[in-house]
Order: sequence, then C-alpha cells, then structure tokens
Amino acid sequence: MGMVSSMNDKVTGIILKQSDYKDHSVLLSVLTREYGKVSFVASGARKITSKNAMNILPYTKSEFLFDYKEGKTIFRLKSATTIQLHRGLHEDLMRSSIAAILSEIADVFTYQSDDYGLAQRLYDLLDQGLTMLETETNSQLVLALFLSEVASLGGVSPNVDECVICGSTKVVGISVADGGFVCERCLPSTQATRYTPEQLKQFRLLTKAKLEHYSIVLELVDNCMHDIQLFVDFLETFFGIKIRAFPFYKRLLTIE
Repeated sequence: MGMVSSMNDKVTGIILKQSDYKDHSVLLSVLTREYGKVSFVASGARKITSKNAMNILPYTKSEFLFDYKEGKTIFRLKSATTIQLHRGLHEDLMRSSIAAILSEIADVFTYQSDDYGLAQRLYDLLDQGLTMLETETNSQLVLALFLSEVASLGGVSPNVDECVICGSTKVVGISVADGGFVCERCLPSTQATRYTPEQLKQFRLLTKAKLEHYSIVLELVDNCMHDIQLFVDFLETFFGIKIRAFPFYKRLLTIE
C-alpha cells in the first residue's frame, strides 16, 4: 500500500478471524482502513499469562503495534489495545453467528480483490455492521442490509427495477442466475422462483437500502430470512464463494 519499512507502526483494525499457530501463538487476519488486510502472529497468545489474549478476540476493534517491513505480508505483533470489544457479540450465540458471517465475507472479499478502495469501504461497512449488530434489536435486518451493501460494493446488486430478460416492470419472480426480477412471460425460460408481490416489494426495498436506513426499514419489513438467503445466493453465485458460517446461522434459527 505504498508504506516504507519502519519501527513501531500503529494501526487500528478489526479482527476477522483468529487461528492457532505454532508454540501457543495465534495468527490474526485483520482488516484496516490504512493498509487493507494484514496478518499478525501473536506470540504466546494462547498462554494463560498472555497480556494480548483479551485484545485479539474475533470482531474486536483494536490498535496494533508492530514493525512494518516492505514486502512482508505477515507481521509479528508487539501489542494490541482494545478500542471496541463488542462483548455483546460474544455473549449472544445468534449475534455471534451473524458477526462470523460479516467477518468471513470481509475476509473472503479482500482475498479475492487487490482493490484498496474496496478494502476501505469494506472496513467502514464492517465497523458499522458489527456496532449495529450489538446495539440494534433486529439482528436479522442488520444482516440483510449488510449483505445488500456488500452485493452493491461488489457490483452484483440484483436488478430489482424490471425483468432482467425483457425489461417488463410487471415482475413475478426472482432469478439468481439471471441477476434479478423476471416477469410472467420470461419465467418459464429461467430458473426463477415465484414470489408474492409483498415479497418482491420487500426484497426491492432491502436491495435499495443501506445500513444507515435501518430505522426506516425496520418499520416496513417483516421476517427477512428469505431475503437474506437470496443475497447469500447472489454473492455465492457471482463470486464463486461459499459462506461457511451461514449454515450454522440457519441451524440456530430452527432451534429458536
């Protein structure tokens, strides 16, 4: 990202995931605004005596101290200081499962793209999404709006203005493979699923909305699980990814 080698660099980032590394250490995948995604080795973080352990939990926003060396992609972490712990996301299994989806998507998208601007926008979106996930009452709606914004950022936002095949505005279904709404006449030639007018209207609203519109959309939508599934289908289809945290979230919904 145009940095030069230096000592004692400080950067604020959101921890996307943590995995065990050798000798009681952990490997952190961290999304930052300044440098995009970076990886840190936190030595001894799995020891009971570790001073960094509580500052490097997944979804945490922390300030990281390290020495940058040009050409390296993994850095040794000197210390981490918590800025925003998001304790509520660790104390609620449902919200934790959604936070895992948000973080995984940010991680996958930054693996697939070297677009620095996209990484910055993803950082801001993830920061906003995790904060709202902890503070707002409807965690399902937060997830739906986050997925909608990610689809828009990635350039695969569904066409919800007209039939993607012929342009008719009298639509009756949604075809993920074709990219959006389809009309009655074109429905048989696609793999579209038919939806009620109310469902189509809600999906269009969520596709057009952003996280900042949460309070407005909250008054207008019902259960939005089928919208979430559609957004996941769009992302997985057009980016060739598999959101591994999503099936666990769906299983939790069947238990509650």
